[in-house]
Amino acid sequence: LDRVANIEHRTEELAVTERLRLGFGDGPLADLRLVFEEDTGLRIFGLEQLRGTNISGLFAYSQEYGPLVGFNVAHDARRVRWTLCHEYGHYLTARFQPEMTLDTDTPGIRKDRSEVFADAFAARFLMPTTGLSRRFSEMLGDAGGELRVAHLVLLATFFDVSFQALTQRLEELERIPRGTY
Repeated sequence: LDRVANIEHRTEELAVTERLRLGFGDGPLADLRLVFEEDTGLRIFGLEQLRGTNISGLFAYSQEYGPLVGFNVAHDARRVRWTLCHEYGHYLTARFQPEMTLDTDTPGIRKDRSEVFADAFAARFLMPTTGLSRRFSEMLGDAGGELRVAHLVLLATFFDVSFQALTQRLEELERIPRGTY
């Protein structure tokens, strides 16, 4: 990852490739945990021990058991989906390096490149550019071009992501002004 000059471009390629490989279109993903367990071999565990911590997820690879992902059971379903995609990004890029993901939205604290990459991958995997852009344009067209907060809430629900994740992804795609969230 240190040699990746453009993280956004690389994560876009990887997300599209994986969605194609797994037979997904560019719409929302149904039972993501089941898909990851059955189609990628990830072994996924909800970890009660992470409750009350700032740990979102863990990734490790075992020669005996294969790729292992743990998530914080205290998190809501949308956060767990994000964590699973984030950890899947680690699996795809650094399979033999164990990793722990902390909730760090603290201003001034920089994430290392592998965390930035995994988050960017999760955003693109859960909200693919083509599908998100098409649905956003359709909603705007139906509303006569006038964007309302309700449209963003509906899109977040449609893709089963948080309102924050959706608005930040649309900002990144320059579909809404930066700072909207």
